[in-house]
Amino acid sequence: MTRYNLAIPYFLKDKIKEKFKISWDGVRKNWYFETDGELPDGLLKYQENEVDISYNDRNEYKAQFNSLRFDRDLKSWVCSLEDFEKIQKYREEQLDE
Repeated sequence: MTRYNLAIPYFLKDKIKEKFKISWDGVRKNWYFETDGELPDGLLKYQENEVDISYNDRNEYKAQFNSLRFDRDLKSWVCSLEDFEKIQKYREEQLDE
């Protein structure tokens, strides 16, 4: 069985739980989905991705990207695929200024 860690914003958890059998990991403090197959299309945008955020920039990013959280096991910031793509776009825009 494969476990997919998910970065689901708190305000969306109930809506997603109605559609998918996601579970909460109280130790890692994240949602996950277990399956013998692939991650369902409806959960792809919530798949957890590591993102490089400096300590000094953390509040700026946390205010803009709802799924962003610090993973103590990975010692890294993680966010949903959807927010990861938005962060990349935001950084590109910052370079253009």
